[in-house]
Amino acid sequence: MDYRHVPVMVKEVMELLRPEAHRRYLDGTLGGGGHAAEILTHSGPDGRVLGLDWDGEAIAAAKQRLEEFGERLVARRANFTEAREILKEIGWDQVHGVLLDLGLSSHHVGSADRGFSFQLGARLDMRMDRRQALDAFRLVNTAPVRELERILREYGEERAARRIALAVDQTRRRKPIETTSELADLVARVAGRTRGRGIHPATRTFQALRIAVNRELQNLQGFLEDAYDLLLPEGRMVIISFHSLEDRLVKTAFRKWSSNCLCPPRAPFCRCGWSQKTKLLTARPLIPCREEVQMNPRARPAKLRGIEVPIAVVKKLWGLSLFGRRQEERIAAETGRQISLPALFLGLSLVGLALLHVWLRLQVIHLGYVLSTTSKVQSQLEQENRELQLELATLTSPDRLEERARTRLGLREPEKDQVVILP
Repeated sequence: MDYRHVPVMVKEVMELLRPEAHRRYLDGTLGGGGHAAEILTHSGPDGRVLGLDWDGEAIAAAKQRLEEFGERLVARRANFTEAREILKEIGWDQVHGVLLDLGLSSHHVGSADRGFSFQLGARLDMRMDRRQALDAFRLVNTAPVRELERILREYGEERAARRIALAVDQTRRRKPIETTSELADLVARVAGRTRGRGIHPATRTFQALRIAVNRELQNLQGFLEDAYDLLLPEGRMVIISFHSLEDRLVKTAFRKWSSNCLCPPRAPFCRCGWSQKTKLLTARPLIPCREEVQMNPRARPAKLRGIEVPIAVVKKLWGLSLFGRRQEERIAAETGRQISLPALFLGLSLVGLALLHVWLRLQVIHLGYVLSTTSKVQSQLEQENRELQLELATLTSPDRLEERARTRLGLREPEKDQVVILP
């Protein structure tokens, strides 16, 4: 099978991923197997790669190209969102490295029957996985105008999204839009002939339709929810994106994973409960060198970002690990490292400091409760004192004394001109 694809930024990927022997790696976008071949070569003689791709042609081509590596390659037809289940299926809980190349392969662009390119006049398709029912033909000819407009605006960042959606609706009422060239000519008539640097006016429209058909952003966002859990200590993840929507998702997720807290900057104390999962390997994305762009112009928009689990830094500096015993045994088996006495001492010290911190927090909470209770008791006593003073004032008033003299002592006020002789 002639599966043409040139992997991008191979040197940079290998420098960040650092493949080594005795380790396992996940290539979530196997494609033609270009990156996987480099990983297997650098991780010889016994490093292994799980390659995932939801295109059956890509899986077949990769198996043929990487046949020399034998059982070191495990290939499955699946999307990278299914990585966790497949890793459990083959008995790998976690891996030492993860790679995603989110670009469209040269094979897809150059194959007339796949319907990705507007230059070949093929039937509208654009499916990465031909097993799914939704394709570009069905989307273009059945989606409501508002949905088409949303897809073009959100996924293609197309300024003429409304006009293109209305033109598509008017055209498909007369006759279905069947081929890529029909759609490209329609967009060109509505949006103009060319754009900056000779870019065809239908480029953004085709990008938006491809993303919508294959749910590319939804799949990537779902994968990035907790993909750091796939990595072993000192494991690394490298992702290559090709447009701003993908890169924005990757950048946001990597920054979140590498943060200590997600609370607003002005929050008095942390309430989110988040803790750092990874550290950034690339403060800014890496881009292809000039020579690579000259040899492979399709590599021009590529952006490479990478992260590593932070426990590796702590282990290198202090020999410290805070994992449980079973986890430590597994880490020792994976990395060949044992726990040292300084590591144990520092670990116990940190645990002691954590317990002291918790105890102090509890003491502060208890003190606050005591102060609050004391304040309430004081308020009650003050209220009772005021009531007693009011009662005392009432008892000592002249009217009250006269009433008591009449009722209890039988005294009465003398009549007029009456002479009272006192003893």
